[in-house]
Amino acid sequence: MSQVKSKSQVKSKNQVKSKNQVKPKNQMDSSGRLKLLEHFDSDPIAQDLINEIKTNPQIRLLAIVGSRRAEKVSLQWTTELTNIAIQHGFMIISGGAQGIDQQAHVEALKKNGKSLAIIGCGLNKVNRRLQSLSKLGVGLASPFQADHPPQSWTYPKRNQYIAELCDGLIVIQAAEASGSLLTARHALSLGKKVWTLPHHPSQLSFRGSLHLLKEGAWPLLSTDSWIEDMQDEFEDFQISSPKRVFRNLSQPSKVHSQPSKVHSQPSKVHSQPSKVHSSPLWLVAQDQAQSLEALANAASMSYTEALLEATQLELEGWLSPVVGVGYKKAYP
Repeated sequence: MSQVKSKSQVKSKNQVKSKNQVKPKNQMDSSGRLKLLEHFDSDPIAQDLINEIKTNPQIRLLAIVGSRRAEKVSLQWTTELTNIAIQHGFMIISGGAQGIDQQAHVEALKKNGKSLAIIGCGLNKVNRRLQSLSKLGVGLASPFQADHPPQSWTYPKRNQYIAELCDGLIVIQAAEASGSLLTARHALSLGKKVWTLPHHPSQLSFRGSLHLLKEGAWPLLSTDSWIEDMQDEFEDFQISSPKRVFRNLSQPSKVHSQPSKVHSQPSKVHSQPSKVHSSPLWLVAQDQAQSLEALANAASMSYTEALLEATQLELEGWLSPVVGVGYKKAYP
């Protein structure tokens, strides 16, 4: 029999603060947040975001974190929740890692939102993937010296900063031993609201999420229930732009309403020709790797548009990255 408790039971057991108690806590955190931001080494995009936070301490930061090896359902939830958060004026923060973190950053930008990555190394030591996120418009901020390399202890430290900066935190997917658990537990210890997806105990990649439910996190049962929770937490939680239809990441996406120009010659026939994607970038991709610049030109897209699209297609399994070359066509 399921042991997931109702909202009223969770509040009673964990002595969740009432609305009147939560409001002052968030207001008091703003001064501590400003002091914390002074310790960051930031790229120009992140510095602009930090200046905006300093100018307007009422800006809310929602952290979305999870596994590097994300399940498709987890990526779908990440997309939907990021969409809602951006509509409500939140700035998204995460750790810039592959998987859930990257999905949250990219989706925030696709919704014309703002996204800040707190990274586990110095700005001069970022890898190619973080460089790509920066080119898309994700701000990179580091609590370490510019030349500090990534080490085993820098990531837990990074996670601590994420927990301290955010107003609320969502753990999409966490195994029993993961950095996401450290982030969530630190946020809970600070009295912040934490949500996570409940799953069957046999799904090992979500066992950490189940532990969080026992420790005081709130279950994510639906997007509607999460909106209700946020309205309880923040009195002025209102839609700031028209609600969009959420797309299922397990299905091919239609990013452009009108297909861009493609080569008159079709790409090489694959062994699975019946499985196709509507993306112009995927349509011009070949079984042999091509540079992103070549793909962008063939699809009549700007480099930035192509980079954003390629990142999404890679997450969905429709493009395969080839180190030193670019991307080749793939079939999930």
